[in-house]
Amino acid sequence: DEATILSDVKVTTPVTNGMQTTTLPLTYKGDPSRILCSYQENNIEKGSMVRVNGNAPSCCCPPWLSPIRSSKIGAFFCPKRQWSKDGGPFAPALKSLEEQFADNEFQQSFPWCPSLDESERDAVMCTQERVFADKAIPKSHLRRYFVRPCMPLIEVESSGRYSSADLSGIYSNLCPYGITFEGCGLAPSLSKDCHEKDHHFTFKDEIGKVVHVPDKPDEKYGVSFNDGRTVYWFPRDSLQLLKPESTNQVWFVVRHRHEKIVQKKKPFRVSWPRCTFDSVNNRYFPFAQLDHDGQPIAVL
Repeated sequence: DEATILSDVKVTTPVTNGMQTTTLPLTYKGDPSRILCSYQENNIEKGSMVRVNGNAPSCCCPPWLSPIRSSKIGAFFCPKRQWSKDGGPFAPALKSLEEQFADNEFQQSFPWCPSLDESERDAVMCTQERVFADKAIPKSHLRRYFVRPCMPLIEVESSGRYSSADLSGIYSNLCPYGITFEGCGLAPSLSKDCHEKDHHFTFKDEIGKVVHVPDKPDEKYGVSFNDGRTVYWFPRDSLQLLKPESTNQVWFVVRHRHEKIVQKKKPFRVSWPRCTFDSVNNRYFPFAQLDHDGQPIAVL
């Protein structure tokens, strides 16, 4: 958590010539009985970074819109982002008024993305040619097309298989990733190949941040791929915990009368001692507790 200050020291020399060495205490929040430690978390916690494994379900969506727009008919993600290769689950949140203004203009370019409410903040949309389009309007002209949500799957056979007018194939089940993918079917578990022209979508190898940890081991973890804007759910065996190269940062901050300016951040990792294990909560403390002789305590 970047809002948590573990230790700090003031550089009071107003002017320096050349190099100046300053030591930074490695006690935990100023407590002399606690020091920074080699923190290694083996359990997935809120805030952990994870990679989606290959055994996560994949889905078959309507034929995808051509990136070079050779055809104006196909499916695509909303919202889209001008500076991001993918939209929908991977579209980052807008963080400034300038980004919002630029994004509003970009959403109006073909293919158009509608305004999405809080319950539909990602969507798979489909373009379609107007039935009564003027024949004088060429096929390449955008006025011949409109955008709508891709049709949700319905049961088409008594055996319990599903499809829609937008899909080419018939699938055994619905895509398990919620309302965003209601127009997609579950890809076959063995081949994971979609029928005919349908688009194969997978979260495999995508890296996300855990925003919800279940209370029970058989429940799913909530993972966001866009810094918390939207959340998708995965079982534990579909996620691989990513261990960061560094666990702490040293910040060089210049303090003015009215503000503080961060000029440099340098990550680092403590290699020893190991963090003290919390036997009550079955996890490691973010510090090493010292005994009366100043030696690290392994378990509390």
